[in-house]
Amino acid sequence: MKAAREWAPSLVAGVLAFSVYWLTLHPGVGDADAAELQYCSPILGICHPPGYSFVVLAGKLFSMLPIGGDVAWRVNLMTAVCGAVGVGLLCGAVRRMTASPAAGLCAALTLAFSSIYWTHSIAAEVYSFCGMLLIGGLYCLVRFIGERRVLWLYAAVLLLAACAMSRPSEVFVLPAFVEAWWVARKSAPVRVAQIAIAAGVVVMPFVATIAWYYARENPAELHARDDAMRDTAVDGPPLFHEMTGGTKFAEAVRYCLGLKWTVRTPTKEGQHAWDANKLVWLLSGAGLAADRSAADDAANRIKRIEQGRGGSIGLLGLLLAGFGCWAAFQSGRSAWLVLGAGMFVGNTVFYFWHHPPDNLEFTLPGLVGLAILVGLGVAGQPRADGRTPWWSWLALLVPAVLVAGNFSKLTQSNPATREIVSQRLSLGRALWPKHAIIVAPYMPAMTCRYVLHIDAGRRDVRVISVPGWYSPEQRTRLAEFVNTQPSVFLHQSLVDAATRSAATATTPAEIARLGFVALPQR
Repeated sequence: MKAAREWAPSLVAGVLAFSVYWLTLHPGVGDADAAELQYCSPILGICHPPGYSFVVLAGKLFSMLPIGGDVAWRVNLMTAVCGAVGVGLLCGAVRRMTASPAAGLCAALTLAFSSIYWTHSIAAEVYSFCGMLLIGGLYCLVRFIGERRVLWLYAAVLLLAACAMSRPSEVFVLPAFVEAWWVARKSAPVRVAQIAIAAGVVVMPFVATIAWYYARENPAELHARDDAMRDTAVDGPPLFHEMTGGTKFAEAVRYCLGLKWTVRTPTKEGQHAWDANKLVWLLSGAGLAADRSAADDAANRIKRIEQGRGGSIGLLGLLLAGFGCWAAFQSGRSAWLVLGAGMFVGNTVFYFWHHPPDNLEFTLPGLVGLAILVGLGVAGQPRADGRTPWWSWLALLVPAVLVAGNFSKLTQSNPATREIVSQRLSLGRALWPKHAIIVAPYMPAMTCRYVLHIDAGRRDVRVISVPGWYSPEQRTRLAEFVNTQPSVFLHQSLVDAATRSAATATTPAEIARLGFVALPQR
């Protein structure tokens, strides 16, 4: 009975979160990173740096489930399950921090229904999986400090190391975990031998990820084939399977630590002020009331991307978090104050350092930290009888406001999205010539790969993705190569209006309707 009472709040939080994610789940194939994950999962491919090997393995398992929907939908389902598991673990962690079921539920559901976490839990993305690892490490750390069982320490280290290998940017929040333990070290001392074992555990995800890259990064594999053809055509560096010795190992390390992924938006005048504006807009809950610009306002397209939709934490949540800082300091819960505040501060440092247009997507670890502080605020000062006061349950108004305000803004289960998915799947029904080559920017290229190679089984068709950072010289070399190939189709965004008009007569009508034009046969 005691175990059931302890797990009941976590189960309730996870089921509530999953129910909402299920109702708002994306119905199928996406584009860009989402389509890439949906594509790589069933064929055990390697995504863009750092590769996301653990996420792909989980996606593979879900892609094999004998349940309704196509592979893309099953990978979407994986993110919903991971998001819900993370919510349940956070509830359990905060309940153990505070001895308050209400605090655990409120913290977990505030995170679950915050727009960033919710968005990443209903479509194929890596964030909810990595968030699950991060929160799992948090839960294990709380158990270790509370129970002094060293196996919980090793589990925390393993999960946090796997999270950092999946998303290296999460190293910015890891100091908060060390600082929390340091504050509570008298309650959970660690011997030198245990530190040495923990250091060995840290290395395990690194070794596994590097080994995965060695095994799978080869143009003989479908997922690497078309990019290898492109890189060879533009006279890029040697392909990974052609490298040897230290050069090969260094390349694997650079890729798996995300060090190849160093493209950042240059800091413009006023950039940090705009980033602060975005973050305040997100956390204050202002986005629950209205978007900054209308959906059909083409002039503000970039602003909509940068601002995001909906709200996270919200004003009521921020007030609770602020109160939680004071209450935790007064009640001797300083370790959890350090953990929650440290996660938010560390993630915010990364947010202001790394500022592409979509950097709000990277705020999930900071939201976890704020959710912990919300839970501390709900718990308040511990009572002598150890019971949860009835009024603390009123704090559930915080996630209730979030779910009510975000639902219609974030849902992907609607006719408009289903129509988009149907249009994407029509790529696989078109009569592409045998061994055709499709050239497209990254976003539509990933969709083409999933639809043609996975959904339609047209693995003879090659899909070349044109990176946005290619230099003019690289683009010229790629164009020269493409012009020597038969049956080439260019995405309409890569050709000017005059070329598109001239190619209309030679492009099959069904392919032209999909937004591609055929190059003249040479």
